[in-house]
Amino acid sequence: MATIYSTKAFDQDSFQFVDPSIDPLGLTKTANVTLHGVTYRTGLSVDWQTDSTVDHRATFAGGLLLVNSSGAISSGQLNGYVVEDKVNNAYVTSFALEGLNESARDVYAASLTLTSADDQLVLAGMLSGADTFNLSKRLIPLSPGARDVVSGVAARQMFL
Repeated sequence: MATIYSTKAFDQDSFQFVDPSIDPLGLTKTANVTLHGVTYRTGLSVDWQTDSTVDHRATFAGGLLLVNSSGAISSGQLNGYVVEDKVNNAYVTSFALEGLNESARDVYAASLTLTSADDQLVLAGMLSGADTFNLSKRLIPLSPGARDVVSGVAARQMFL
């Protein structure tokens, strides 16, 4: 049972774990990291910038996450994934996947590709039914056509 939290328009059909234009290596490791109110044993983060104005950080978090000599996640269980945006010199959660029990290596490998199809397939596999979606509550979209889009076939999904 996963929980998805998003303060921006969320579209499952165009989901990507990280911006494919960034250099995905250079992970920063943090022990006992607290993200979106949950403490994880290990966090591996990658930072990037859009339009030279907005800083972002994606953190893969879980049990003992290990990085191989190439700088990629090689093993461990992914229990959470959090994206933060820098606002007024502080990082604020804009997206989170929590309550996961996934292969960190497989999720990270999907995040490295330029296409979004594998990211979407991995995300769909994380959603097993009885999931909770805390999505954006904006009455005015961030951009024309911005809206929350969730695809699913399983029963018992909860939308808040």
